[in-house]
Amino acid sequence: MSEFKFDKQISTELYRKWYLLSKKDPSKSYDKEQIDDLFSAIKSQIDFILKQLIEQELHAYRAKIPFLFINNKQ
Repeated sequence: MSEFKFDKQISTELYRKWYLLSKKDPSKSYDKEQIDDLFSAIKSQIDFILKQLIEQELHAYRAKIPFLFINNKQ
């Protein structure tokens, strides 16, 4: 499996949506909308990895799944 990197544009769009348009407080914990947005962003980008695993019909497989972290302090 090739090296995977997140599309930074998606993270930028989430930051814009949450902190610039919705004026959410970056010092507070994520709310339900933010968690749902993060889930959708991550799943849409790793979906091809999951499909490959299903197609190979493996019972167990070790994979490096990327993690998205948004540092709102910068």
